[in-house]
Amino acid sequence: MSSKLTELDELTSITDTTDLVYMVDAPGTTPVSKKTQISTLKRDLFNNVEIQITSSSHGFVAEDVGKPITKYSNGTYAFSQADTLVNVETVGIMSDYVDANIFKIIHSGKFTKTSHGYTGPVVFVSPTSAGGLTETVPTTAGQFIKPIYKVIDANTLEVIDYMAVQVVAVNNDLPDTNITLSDETTKNASTSNHGFLPKLTTAYYYGRINSAATALEYVTDRLFTNTTVNFTSDMTVAQMVALINAVPKNLNGYTLTFQFANGTYNTSMSSYISILNFYGGGPIYIKGNAGESGNHTNQAVILDFSASSTNGIYISNCTGNIEISNIAIKIKDAATRICVDLEFNLGFAKIYQCYFYSAAKTTINNGIYSYRSGVTYSYLNTFSNLNKAMRCDYGTLLSESNYTTGFVPTYGLAVYNGASINKIDATQPAGTTAAEVGSGSQGALIR
Repeated sequence: MSSKLTELDELTSITDTTDLVYMVDAPGTTPVSKKTQISTLKRDLFNNVEIQITSSSHGFVAEDVGKPITKYSNGTYAFSQADTLVNVETVGIMSDYVDANIFKIIHSGKFTKTSHGYTGPVVFVSPTSAGGLTETVPTTAGQFIKPIYKVIDANTLEVIDYMAVQVVAVNNDLPDTNITLSDETTKNASTSNHGFLPKLTTAYYYGRINSAATALEYVTDRLFTNTTVNFTSDMTVAQMVALINAVPKNLNGYTLTFQFANGTYNTSMSSYISILNFYGGGPIYIKGNAGESGNHTNQAVILDFSASSTNGIYISNCTGNIEISNIAIKIKDAATRICVDLEFNLGFAKIYQCYFYSAAKTTINNGIYSYRSGVTYSYLNTFSNLNKAMRCDYGTLLSESNYTTGFVPTYGLAVYNGASINKIDATQPAGTTAAEVGSGSQGALIR
């Protein structure tokens, strides 16, 4: 640390106004400018602020480097433990042992610990051992969830030191064997190592709110790995939605996949499958059988909502890209029912190789409806027995190679309220009354 400060002082003391080039000591390395060196040093110093602590007979030893440290109100230091409100508040991790009276801590940045043994993605302060660390999320009422490290590689940890939250109740009332990580390892939704933290009904927000705060989400409620949620045909909509809601809303740049196993889903399909409010840059995939391809109507995954007056899949207020593929959705002949309803989403939505149909078309129902969302792309889908195959309001829909079969919809393409539907090719859904409706009115256009 001191060497970095010395180097920074030396560089900034040079008065030459030109962007001087300095060679690093190792032969064959690329020259680095003064400006770049200063910027790099400042970044390293900011991200790894090391503080020297003088505390007479502190009791720590050299082997304690890497352990979380708490400072009490009387000025003494001790190992952190996630068992009480006082013990869990860390001031950082011990980064160096100097002597019996002096040690150093850091509270952010990368920390090198050779062969630390953690697999990640997150390491927590132990609720049962002072100074201990664990990769298991604490779930016992009264304990605290305190993330302290993010695992970078086998020798590197990043000190994250997030706020702690007290466990009061954990939502474990979910079907078993339904969360799958990117390594294809199946996890129970209630297990602790699934890449996201359990939902809490009550939490203590550390540093901001020191009292119970119902339904607040914990600051680390985010994905730490690509995650797949598996559905099976014996599940009810309520069970599937519970699994969806158990996933953190912050995708943190990772991929979230909702995978439907083969079968007809018709058990208590009394409400729509809602996918709401996901953000954080990661895409969302909603998949049927990945082995299917091209335009077809014999999907192995059938979501049958025809027994109830409800929509099929409802996606709203999501910021990332969305893909839906190889799923058949059947809805009831009821007013304003929709197979796939996209509303207020920001990303690009691609829907392909699906089959959307209704029990009848005496009312106004729709296959795909895009409302105030980003661009929606419909490709190789088939529509039957609907009032409108596809409708778009206040947005843009791209249609390519879409078909009708059986009872042809009343209208193929419908556009309203300033929206536009762009026909990429000549293969478009037909309509018994008209292939297109709405173009030219309210500023809407089909072209």
